[in-house]
Amino acid sequence: MVWAPVRTPTHVLAVARQRATALVAVCKLKKVAAAIACLFVAFPATAPAASTSEFLTHCEATPEPCQEKVLAYVKFLVDGGFLDQCVMQLPAGDVAANLIGWMRDHPEYRDKDWVDCLDDAIATLKLCNP
Repeated sequence: MVWAPVRTPTHVLAVARQRATALVAVCKLKKVAAAIACLFVAFPATAPAASTSEFLTHCEATPEPCQEKVLAYVKFLVDGGFLDQCVMQLPAGDVAANLIGWMRDHPEYRDKDWVDCLDDAIATLKLCNP
């Protein structure tokens, strides 16, 4: 004689509930994995910071994106309250040219991070007269 388990309605519901819970858990895990994959694609690992000489070489090769990067940093500083709003009233091309010119005129920053050089240029130059 072979013994077979009794399949009561309660037992069938419990098994169905267990399977549904497992399926939901797998779906949630897939969603988390997909979200993490999207983050890696959207925000790749950052490259090491460029030196001032590398940045200035980039500026010589492609001046427009270089100026846009400098101006974006200036805007970031203004928006954060680290730089006076008056800078935003000046011609953007002049601001970028003055800052990049200062960076070129100071070869002691050649091997340092270009953002550090730009910070010092902003701190040193009187971009607008209060």
